[in-house]
Amino acid sequence: MNKQKHIATTTTVTYALMAERVLAENGITARIVRPPEEARARGCAYGIEFDARDRQRARGILERAGIRATV
Repeated sequence: MNKQKHIATTTTVTYALMAERVLAENGITARIVRPPEEARARGCAYGIEFDARDRQRARGILERAGIRATV
């Protein structure tokens, strides 16, 4: 069974690296990926991929860390 993945997006590599690190520190495995075309068209150059089941938790973690990302 394939796990569903979610891609949060951000505009800078700095935010993407910070997101990847802070999520890992909180037990969420994440990796930086190229976001979907529609996100790139909106100016989101970087994606952070993680298990879709962690979406709400990841949103809270990133918000508390002050990381600008669309989760």
